[in-house]
Amino acid sequence: MHELEIYDLSLERYCERCLSLETSYDVWQELDERYTAIIDKQNAEEQYRANRKAMRARWQGGGFGLSGAIKGAAQAGALNAVSGIGHSVINGAGNIVSSAEAAESKAKLFQSERTRNQILNGIIKDVGRFYRNHMELINSYRANYIRSSFDVERADTLFRNAKQYPNKRAELLKESFRLCPWNEALQEYIFMNCPEEREAIFDAAKRFGKGLGHCVEKLLWQEYKQGDTSTEAQALIVKKRILSLMYTYKLQTSGALDQLEQD
Repeated sequence: MHELEIYDLSLERYCERCLSLETSYDVWQELDERYTAIIDKQNAEEQYRANRKAMRARWQGGGFGLSGAIKGAAQAGALNAVSGIGHSVINGAGNIVSSAEAAESKAKLFQSERTRNQILNGIIKDVGRFYRNHMELINSYRANYIRSSFDVERADTLFRNAKQYPNKRAELLKESFRLCPWNEALQEYIFMNCPEEREAIFDAAKRFGKGLGHCVEKLLWQEYKQGDTSTEAQALIVKKRILSLMYTYKLQTSGALDQLEQD
């Protein structure tokens, strides 16, 4: 801060005023809870098998007279040993299955698009909050030293006017997005109404919002409902268009595709 001639602001004080990881912390806390639930489920299943093994009935020795009792006890010991090995094998197999299922659940947790979007959005929000805090702090020392290039109110006005004046729509939407790129309603509108901008706004929405997977699904339903499916040949053409869109936007499953195949 010395280059701005600010000498009464320590690094610790600056971090207190500007740095915030609140959103990221909330995201990681939720992920930690979901991860812990997987581990708890695995441990509970393994403990259940251990309890069942401990409670299983044991063979009792028997016979007439001393020799019969000795022989019966020997047989019971052998049977108990074999039985214990069997139970251990079954429990071990069950625990392996639980471990595999847990590993798969953990992989899905951290590889899913939902998780990636949660982490990304958390980081983006915290970076945005840091920028605003930094700007306010510096401006408190040097009035209007930093001016934000974002303007939510102007962006909303431009967005409303873009919907009312079609001949100005492209220009107004572009400026609205520049002033407020995280406006999810704006992202959705551009995706659904400006086909030539779909791929660009889809990628941008991943960085500045929750993503537009739900809009892609709407688009797929439009393809299905508006397409000609009166014959199998025509239905296959519609299916090809749906699969092409799914590939473009990396969508793994679709209710529209499922319904088309069922019909």
